[in-house]
Amino acid sequence: DFKASILSPCLMVGDNGQGKSLLAKCLAGAISFQGLAAIQGSGQNTGTRLLFQDVINQTLLRSSKMLARSQRCAEHLEAADLFESIIRRVQSDRSAPVTQDQTDANSLLAVKIMLTAIRLCTRPSAIILDEPDWGLTRSAAGAYVAAVIQQAHAMGVGVIIISHKPWWQQLAQSILQVAKHPPADREGKHCRFVIECKTVD
Repeated sequence: DFKASILSPCLMVGDNGQGKSLLAKCLAGAISFQGLAAIQGSGQNTGTRLLFQDVINQTLLRSSKMLARSQRCAEHLEAADLFESIIRRVQSDRSAPVTQDQTDANSLLAVKIMLTAIRLCTRPSAIILDEPDWGLTRSAAGAYVAAVIQQAHAMGVGVIIISHKPWWQQLAQSILQVAKHPPADREGKHCRFVIECKTVD
């Protein structure tokens, strides 16, 4: 039972096992659950998209080129166009330089960017990046997340970052604390556990 106004980018924090990824999956409709979980954007965009921590499973062993051909964006844009836009933003980020091989078409960073571009194609209310630094150097992760935020905001899409890493806090405009509590009896129904959310000043 939680509702709040949050600013993008929003950082979702909490210790391991506290339900951050579970909450993200509910918000994105990636798992079945009872009740209502949604993010309402400031514009007409609807729905929430999620990029898992382990992106390899999300590719279904498809190459970046195959992924690009599998989706068509709104307003007649290809996923490849958004991919190129994000790549250019990453490569031009002087505060977090990345090497040429890190943006190679077969690199983990390129795969993350393509999967992100595909999700941005639908122009959701928000995109959730679960532990975006997984598998990347800190500088590459910083450039990637900054580029995604720029691209998403240009499209009117909010960004939520899930992480317990302290360095993301300086980037966040709002922070959401998530914690899991023992079983409870709520409205006559016994729960296995309760996930509590609260904003942090």
